[in-house]
Amino acid sequence: MLPFFNREDGPPPEQLVFNLVLSGAGTVEIEPIELVQFDAADDPFASSTGWWSDRQAGLMGGIVGSALGILGAAIGWLGSVWRARAFVFGSLKTMAYFRVAAAILGVLALLGGQPYAVYYPLLLLGTVSTVLGMWLPRSMNKRYEALELRRMQALDA
Repeated sequence: MLPFFNREDGPPPEQLVFNLVLSGAGTVEIEPIELVQFDAADDPFASSTGWWSDRQAGLMGGIVGSALGILGAAIGWLGSVWRARAFVFGSLKTMAYFRVAAAILGVLALLGGQPYAVYYPLLLLGTVSTVLGMWLPRSMNKRYEALELRRMQALDA
């Protein structure tokens, strides 16, 4: 596919010239050429088979990754200062639902033949959040219990 862009008010092309350069020995076959005109909004190089494009995947990955990073930092900080236990465990529980949904969607996308930009972020999010989801609640619960025990010992002294 060779793109050709013409001004809207410009005349149609009268002649097409193809320059072909081979870097080594070989043969070239040129099939019958077909001229196709696309609308201005159409992108003939865009993949329409995926649930979203590579660019959208990058944008979503940046936004979701940043949001999860900020949420993780907030959970870590709140756990270290023994604050907002309900928020911390509520957030971890909510993340559990998202990790299950991401993993299921990632597997469906992979089995459905979606492009890499669709299934990889979903599987990555599902895998990373599953690993964190198995370890983090136990760790945070131990932290809150240790801080509670320390507070109770301080009151007894």
